[in-house]
Amino acid sequence: MEPVDAGLDSRSLPAVSDELVRQLRATYALASSRPLSEEALLRPFLPEPEVRRRRTDADLDDRLKGYIRVFYQAVAAVVEREIGALVTVALDLNEESFGRVLLYAGRLLLYEGSLRDAYRFGFRDRNHLDDTGRRIVRQCLEAAAAFPDALRA
Repeated sequence: MEPVDAGLDSRSLPAVSDELVRQLRATYALASSRPLSEEALLRPFLPEPEVRRRRTDADLDDRLKGYIRVFYQAVAAVVEREIGALVTVALDLNEESFGRVLLYAGRLLLYEGSLRDAYRFGFRDRNHLDDTGRRIVRQCLEAAAAFPDALRA
């Protein structure tokens, strides 16, 4: 396993939206007779602002929970490629749209995030999605660089 360089500029990290599209294409490949465009695949992650404002906690259905999970799995896949270790996502959401997400590798907790108002999950645009994803990836890389032995445990 190569040592992790936490000195990377966030912009040099791969775009999380590209990984998200890759994972969604793999998921929908068997379900669709024609390939979907990137815009169509990312549409659930980029809702219109008025749609996000109208959502209520009753709108936190399994599909929306799945979108949240897929976003963090895409982040985990980017981190995996950077650190060379398997990264696992643990996501727990209750009925009131509160929860926690953990990304860990080996015995090392790479990222811990609180989720509030998960029914409003989404991003303003693709750049916002990528910036948020890169920020999480960077936090994971910094944790991996600080405790490289925990990755091998």
